[in-house]
Amino acid sequence: MKSLLITTALLLLSNNVIADWEYISTVKDKKIIYYIDTTTIKQSGNVVKIWLMADLKEPEEIPYVVKMLLSYKNRVEYNCDQNVERVINAVGYSKNMGEGDIIYKVDENEKWKPIISGSISSYILDYICEGK
Repeated sequence: MKSLLITTALLLLSNNVIADWEYISTVKDKKIIYYIDTTTIKQSGNVVKIWLMADLKEPEEIPYVVKMLLSYKNRVEYNCDQNVERVINAVGYSKNMGEGDIIYKVDENEKWKPIISGSISSYILDYICEGK
């Protein structure tokens, strides 16, 4: 029983311990800081998948949810040739840097959407697709 508890605790902690969150950019009047987990970058043809984390300086209220959000992680696919993206997983957290209680979790592919020039998504697309 003790080993089961230790294993469970390690699995819960491993998401941030193993991750290599690299700073990407600060936007919206320095209220949101974006990071990419460089250990999760996976390429298949022209499509690149990454985990992206947004760390908020001020809590954000989630509609229909009583709790406040201070960070979220999204698994995002980028098509390097077509300049489109889609979120395939999303998890919101009650504390900064993906810590605290899970406020929401979505495991559903969004539709591909165009990336707007000059946006954070455009910057990330350039960063991960460079040389591909």
